[in-house]
Amino acid sequence: MRSVLFQICAAAMITAVLKALLPSEKCSRQIKILISCYFIVIVITGFSSQPFLEDIFSDFSIDTEYYDYSVSLERHTADETALLLRQRLGEKLNDGGIYPEKIYIDVNIADSSSISISEIRLVLKNLNEEIKAKAVRIIRSYVGTQAKITIEEQ
Repeated sequence: MRSVLFQICAAAMITAVLKALLPSEKCSRQIKILISCYFIVIVITGFSSQPFLEDIFSDFSIDTEYYDYSVSLERHTADETALLLRQRLGEKLNDGGIYPEKIYIDVNIADSSSISISEIRLVLKNLNEEIKAKAVRIIRSYVGTQAKITIEEQ
């Protein structure tokens, strides 16, 4: 019952405001008919099971968690980019005779047109300076010089 009263009061206030804003006498009759129809719909929906105005006002006051699809899309894009780059780097390193246990890649998406690789971390067995230098050369030739490269021994 409370929501019905709220809807009717809100509709009455909106009706009063709209009547006060009537532009001229020429079209006042049509606007009054429109306002009357609106008020009738509000009263009917107030007593029916389909709340109308309450839903509109509650949309403005609902305190729900906002889910930003662009954040989800950026996260998915970063994951896919890292996965594909991890596969390609693994192939390039394998072609060079280096077989990493794990490859970690940090992908950053600043905006819709900027994707960067901030760090690549390899985990290798039997690490020596020659293998380390060769792995860095292979990675640099494939991804450039901006990414930080870290090589660890397992």
